[in-house]
Amino acid sequence: MHKLLSNRFFLSTICGLLLWLSWPVSGFAGFIFFAWIPFFFVFKSSLRKQEPGKFFLFTFWSMFLWNFCCTWWVGYSTLGGAALAILANSLLMTLVWQTAYTAGTKTQALQGWITGCALWLGFEWLHLNWELTWPWLSLGNVFSEHISWIQWYEFTGIAGGSLWIFLTNFLFVLWIESNYRYRYLLLACMCILVPVTAGMLRYLSYEEKGESARVEVVQPNIDPYGEKFSSLSAKEQINRLLSQANKGWTKDTKLILGPETSIPYDVWEHELTKDEQVMLIKNFIAEKNHTPFLLGASTARAYNTSYPPTFSARKLYGSEGYYDSYNSAILVSASNSIPVYHKSRLVPGVERIPFPVLTQSLNSLAIDLGGTTGSLGIQENREVFPIPGSTIIAAPIICYESIYGAFVGDYVKQGANLLCIVTNDGWWEDSPGHKQHLSYARLRAIEHRRCVARSANTGTSAFINQRGDILQATPWWVPTVISGKVQLNNEKTFYSQTGDYVYAGAAFAGFLLLIMGVAGKNLLDTFEKKLLKH
Repeated sequence: MHKLLSNRFFLSTICGLLLWLSWPVSGFAGFIFFAWIPFFFVFKSSLRKQEPGKFFLFTFWSMFLWNFCCTWWVGYSTLGGAALAILANSLLMTLVWQTAYTAGTKTQALQGWITGCALWLGFEWLHLNWELTWPWLSLGNVFSEHISWIQWYEFTGIAGGSLWIFLTNFLFVLWIESNYRYRYLLLACMCILVPVTAGMLRYLSYEEKGESARVEVVQPNIDPYGEKFSSLSAKEQINRLLSQANKGWTKDTKLILGPETSIPYDVWEHELTKDEQVMLIKNFIAEKNHTPFLLGASTARAYNTSYPPTFSARKLYGSEGYYDSYNSAILVSASNSIPVYHKSRLVPGVERIPFPVLTQSLNSLAIDLGGTTGSLGIQENREVFPIPGSTIIAAPIICYESIYGAFVGDYVKQGANLLCIVTNDGWWEDSPGHKQHLSYARLRAIEHRRCVARSANTGTSAFINQRGDILQATPWWVPTVISGKVQLNNEKTFYSQTGDYVYAGAAFAGFLLLIMGVAGKNLLDTFEKKLLKH
């Protein structure tokens, strides 16, 4: 048994499996408090044996296991894209720890590992903001099915969860390294129990804030592979959407919500009010007390030659001008104008080719998932939709954008009191993918104390209250409609106002620790000698 516990391949395998077994929606998040302990001993042993190459391989194996077991379902939409995403993300995670290994060679394992934990938090922050953004496996996401534990995310965002995980694992490591002195075990247990208790007390005592409004959510369930971008016309799809919407409308409905790309083919934005599909919607809401309809649409905007083209612009055929295609959300109401929001957190390799300055010529390689391919246009600033006839100020959040905490917070800063997620989760079949996507939306509700109305073309539509409870979740792959009351909270949480300050602080600390480690500054030498050995 001792040989097994000193086997780095075995330990790295256990680490990867524990990370997977912690993950929503089929795992138990409690495993995450121990998942990094085996990896510490891989780190320590590799430093002692001075084998950076082998450490790289063991680390990559752990990260690959975790990535593959948690995100294999991406392969339903694109097998090549899934392989690339899993390998690339595993490599990036490995490089974080390889950098920490470099710092540990001139100090000691414990300091190097702490450096790695801080650098990891900086990496998660980077993963929320750069061109290769893929924050699906940010550690703080792991508690999305245990919302009563993490009601304090309204102060820290998911970064607080990531920090909590590493702190707890660190204390368990201290317990083992100190020859199992009880004080460290007690500290580790307290590190778990205190935040969980605080979260549960907040969960039980929290009261929904704001006045109520009735919202209708439509799930038309149009197959994205077999119908949406091939056999069904845009008119047929809108008619299906409106047919479902008709079943759920009541006279006190203040907003109807439809899914992403409800209008599936590019519509020129300057001609939106004349578009046949938009006119169908206008005619429908005219019969429903002009209840506003927020839905997704593929839109396009043309530029004349006096404007320099954007990185994502395409040449207009037979013209000197350019145009951009967008994954958009639009608000159709009795007004003659139609507000448009352009999705701004785009899926790398599907909706956007990363690093456009370097790869602009590779737009043709974008993975085709129906609709417009190549790099889509974005807009730099968040935009909210005040809903006519009500006090709702809707945040139009499109699909992938719902996993970005501070990004969603920008809507709240603009006055949003309701988070409206429009998505199409049918690409991933009935896998953990669409379930995790729904689960992560609960984190946004807690972080910003905003109710969520979520319309999924396929997948699961639902309401989520300000505590993160999922209400009226729809069945998978069923055309349906739900209607419910949401509370419109106008107060901003601490996290809504401050954003990812925990990540920023950890990134700064990681950078300093790295510099000190490379310089051979042993910060923990006294700590180890006096506290671990005596």
